[in-house]
Amino acid sequence: MGCAGLGGAWLTAASLGMGTSYAPWLGNGLMGVAIAASLCVSLLYAQRLLTSFETARADWTSPLLSNFFPGLSIVVMLVGNWLASVATLHTGEVVWLCGTLLHIGLALAVMRHWIVQPGSLDHITPALFIPVVGLIIAPLSGEPFGYNALSHFAFWVALVFWLLLFGLVLNRLLFHTPLPQQALPSLFILMAPPALGYIAGHALFEHGMGFINGLLDIALFIALLLGTMAVQFFRVPFNMGAWSYTFPSAALANAVLTSVALSPTPHWAAVMGSYLLLGTATVILLLVATRTCLGWVGSGTASTPNSRT
Repeated sequence: MGCAGLGGAWLTAASLGMGTSYAPWLGNGLMGVAIAASLCVSLLYAQRLLTSFETARADWTSPLLSNFFPGLSIVVMLVGNWLASVATLHTGEVVWLCGTLLHIGLALAVMRHWIVQPGSLDHITPALFIPVVGLIIAPLSGEPFGYNALSHFAFWVALVFWLLLFGLVLNRLLFHTPLPQQALPSLFILMAPPALGYIAGHALFEHGMGFINGLLDIALFIALLLGTMAVQFFRVPFNMGAWSYTFPSAALANAVLTSVALSPTPHWAAVMGSYLLLGTATVILLLVATRTCLGWVGSGTASTPNSRT
């Protein structure tokens, strides 16, 4: 998701003429990496299903881990949007439609699990946004493809459930047990729904609305709030949860870039802010990817017998 989101942000920057020599190459390259990574993860999980079905089943029934399964369909929707520009419109449409229908199915399955087997207060985390609020991505391509009704369906379902779930998450953060330290990076997910809602809203409503424009302000406020917690984030030992930093930061950068594109005379602060946010999102992805690769190499080395013994 992080690679696909950042790839989309760089392609938005390329459409604005920012970094004309390298932005398209970087955006397309990140999309290619996202496809390769998604295929690898899917194949590895298919292997887990075949070799350790009960473990995979436990992941699906987990009130925490099940929220991450729809991440795959989010990538498929984003890739469909990209393929429409680099391959053919029909190819992109088919991929996007498959991703959208898959995401609706996964969202229904996960939410059914929430209702049939209610969890505890500790299960309320920003990751709850991924299954149903992830539908906010569908209108980014659905409207250009001509799926107006489906795009509106996805947009309003995602928006309403974002408001409801945001209240639940805020209630837990303010009045109940805090998130464990290793889960603090998931707070970045709070930025993604309003940022993506801003982009999707302008894709659906040609002239925009005051409410839609306000979503970007909410995303920026959350970003500023998270910025005041920088020390706490730096104290978190690196774990795979750090990937939660990547997609939301790319979504915010893309939203600000979109605001620049929509404005006939963008303010210099908005232009500079878009550069800053895009650069920050890129650095975050590079750091998280590097630390992840180093961790894999380190674990592989640690498991290899010492040649001197």
